Amino acid sequence: MDTMAEAKYLAEEWKEIYNHERHHGSLDGMTPHRYWERWTAENQLAIA
Repeated sequence: MDTMAEAKYLAEEWKEIYNHERHHGSLDGMTPHRYWERWTAENQLAIA
């Protein structure tokens, strides 16, 4: 790694893949983003 900026960029890339592309077994095979979308849709009254 050459710079702090490069480290930040790589961390953001990893976080994006982890949360939006990588399927998680503990979330019924969904990505965290998809799981959150489903959960909020199913729990609208609990959030309001």
